[in-house]
Amino acid sequence: MLNEQILNKVEEFLRDVNKNLPEGMELEYEGFYERGFFVTKKRYALIENKNIVVKGLELVRRDWAPVAKKLRKRF
Repeated sequence: MLNEQILNKVEEFLRDVNKNLPEGMELEYEGFYERGFFVTKKRYALIENKNIVVKGLELVRRDWAPVAKKLRKRF
């Protein structure tokens, strides 16, 4: 029930924001996350439905060496 209410509010918010954005620009809803860990802008990890979503950290960056990624997965 609460999730439906939240999604309805999100959809209403997106409609209001998107109608005022320039043509070709659109704000999108990616998901609802229970918790998050933010290192810096564009570098974070979030928990969604007991799964960890990682963005910008060493585990998902293409410019980091494989050994660095393996080491970070262990800790």
